[in-house]
Amino acid sequence: MRRDVERREEKRREEKKIENWREEKRREEKRRQEKRREEKRREEKRREEKRREEKRGKEKRREEKRREEKRREEKRKKNMRREEKRREEKRREEKRREERRGEERRELERREEKRRKENRREEKRREEKRREEKRRERREEGGGSVVRLNSPRNRGSDGECVYSPCCLFISFMEPVEQSNDVALDIIITNVVSVFRTRCHLNLRTIGLEGNNVIYKPEVGKVLMKLRKPRITASIWSSGKIICTGATSEDEAKLGARRLARCLQKIGFKVRFSDFKVVNVLAVCSMPFQIRLIEFTKNNRPIASYEPEIHPAASYRIKNLRATVQVFSTGNITVTGKGYTSGSSLCFYCYSKRVLTDPEQMSKMEHHKAHVQTDARDARDSGGG
Repeated sequence: MRRDVERREEKRREEKKIENWREEKRREEKRRQEKRREEKRREEKRREEKRREEKRGKEKRREEKRREEKRREEKRKKNMRREEKRREEKRREEKRREERRGEERRELERREEKRRKENRREEKRREEKRREEKRRERREEGGGSVVRLNSPRNRGSDGECVYSPCCLFISFMEPVEQSNDVALDIIITNVVSVFRTRCHLNLRTIGLEGNNVIYKPEVGKVLMKLRKPRITASIWSSGKIICTGATSEDEAKLGARRLARCLQKIGFKVRFSDFKVVNVLAVCSMPFQIRLIEFTKNNRPIASYEPEIHPAASYRIKNLRATVQVFSTGNITVTGKGYTSGSSLCFYCYSKRVLTDPEQMSKMEHHKAHVQTDARDARDSGGG
């Protein structure tokens, strides 16, 4: 019995020891688990710190990169501003130099123009002096008053006046005092001429290689300008060329030949042919006013006057193939096929003032021979 009690007691002690060992083991396991958890938390914390540190490093590197880019951009902008400033200064300097050169050119042109004006004034004074001497000689010889249509001082290469058909001396004025002589000048403002090259012209080649040209493909022509003589030419591909702007037939022909030479230099086989003057525009101012209504009534049906449409009266002469625009102030504009029509019409318009007077008609016939002699003397002496 006692042994059983001891065995049971021993068994309980053994069980208690086992229970204590298990409890100790559980506690040890629990401590290990706690330790592992703590280690894991610390590891997570270190990793988080590391990630944060890396993120801060990346942000710092990005910020440094942004700052570096910003510094580079500011430096580049500063260099660009400096370069732009240098360029602007260079442009301003070039502009100032160009302005100075322009001022110098304009000053030279002004001086040249002033010199030319002085020369023209001097020539005009000499011309007036020669005219006065001629008038004085004519008065001493007993001649009458003279109306001169344009000055004969502009002469061609053959010694004849460029405006020879216009330079007629006609003594058909009403009687005036010898100190009140009147001189009429016909001014040729435009001579239109045409010629042909007898070859095909490539307008694009002329526009690319020619000087002072304007290529107009929409109308199929090229405009070419010359400075001396000052004319403008319209060139078509068929070889037809129209020249405008000349003030005499010789000048028109000279300009046409120079245009042909320019086209030959470009490479075309140009042959100058079929030159002719197709139109002449002249202006003249009469020394009296004109009553357009009476002028139209006396010259119907070749004269017409529509004041609601145009302030001038139109006067057409079929045999001269010309038209005259007559203004009440005495100014007339002549458009005809040649020089003879312009001078004849100006003479006719002036004579309309006196043809109704038989005495004036007799005076005109009386002085005709004297006027022709005077015109020959003017051609021989070069003016006056």
